[in-house]
Amino acid sequence: MFPFNLPKRLLPVLLFSLLTGYRGLGQPPATKPILTVYAGDCVSKILPVVGVALRRMTGIKVQFKFAPTAELAGAVEKKASFDLLLTDDAGIMAGLAGRGLLDKSSFTDVAILPLILAAEPEKMPKVEMRRGFDLSAAIKGKILLVSPAMGPEGAAAKQALEHLGWLEALKPRLGTVPDGRSAVALVDKGAADAAIIYASDLAFSQSLEKAAEFPAETHDPIILTAALSAKAPPSARRFLTFLLEPTAQGYLNNAGLAPVSKAKTN
Repeated sequence: MFPFNLPKRLLPVLLFSLLTGYRGLGQPPATKPILTVYAGDCVSKILPVVGVALRRMTGIKVQFKFAPTAELAGAVEKKASFDLLLTDDAGIMAGLAGRGLLDKSSFTDVAILPLILAAEPEKMPKVEMRRGFDLSAAIKGKILLVSPAMGPEGAAAKQALEHLGWLEALKPRLGTVPDGRSAVALVDKGAADAAIIYASDLAFSQSLEKAAEFPAETHDPIILTAALSAKAPPSARRFLTFLLEPTAQGYLNNAGLAPVSKAKTN
């Protein structure tokens, strides 16, 4: 059977090796490296679910680090080890690519981050997202938004309020916070009546609900963008393509994100 003489007692060992890929002591079967993904807080609740789905389908393991985009960018600039960056700030990512820290050719629009007005059900105002509607009368208390200096979420909120003609009337009652998570926490505690946040930020609350969604034409689109590191392994590119597949898109949509095609048709 074999073109060489082999002791019979070693036949089972050979067969086992052929069937299982065993390489001998000190040489275990090759395993796929664990991917490191840096991502904004706005997707910190749903992205681990996507990671589990990827592992079940491909065997690729992913570990995540969630933080504000500016903090993630700082880590990247300090040569932190990561494979993929996923944020809502295309400007910061373009800057990193310009310094050779991201693969510019890998930039991928993953989903849209809709902007909403959120409040507790018992304080839920009836809101019409149009010019002429008096939002200052509908909401009597403080309204929180992310500081425009912190990134697209706050900048889009201010832009939407200006577009609808509400900003001047609301200025005395507007408060700013560092991020959507903080806004949600303060409204939950009763420190404010409402917040302008990403729809995905609702995952940080057990009580807040969407009162209304700001129409796409009231602000620049906020796109969740992914990019590979300059030295990302092939498995990172597989994760990147998986983010666009129906399974991952379904999870993202259920978490409040919208397909990129929605922005392209508006």
